[in-house]
Amino acid sequence: MQEYRQKNKIRLSILSKKWKEKNPDKARKIQKKYYAKNREKLNQKATEWGRKNRERIGKRAKVLREMHPEKYIARYKTKRMPLKSSCEICSSTNNLQRHHWRYDKPSMFSALCRTCHTIQHVGNFYESIYGGILKL
Repeated sequence: MQEYRQKNKIRLSILSKKWKEKNPDKARKIQKKYYAKNREKLNQKATEWGRKNRERIGKRAKVLREMHPEKYIARYKTKRMPLKSSCEICSSTNNLQRHHWRYDKPSMFSALCRTCHTIQHVGNFYESIYGGILKL
């Protein structure tokens, strides 16, 4: 089976893409299950990729800084400002982050945990990977 996959890699990827287009709901469910089951392994791979591709990440960060300078100015100005001791939405004390509601007013930010901060930035929460995993 592995030999077949190796020889027909391109053909199999095309067939897979077609199946995903025809069955988006099933594909999303499979993806959510896989992510939930292999979260640690996927995070490790992402970390390794990041270590190997520091230059690519740096170039992308530079492009983003040029595209959205107001975000980076707000981050820089509030870096040393103290955070509240808990998330303002769920009261969690783990992984607190700053969430800027308006970048033109950098001192206007909230302390949110990582999960609540992610939810604030996800346009369609229930269609995201968090929608099926988290139970709020």
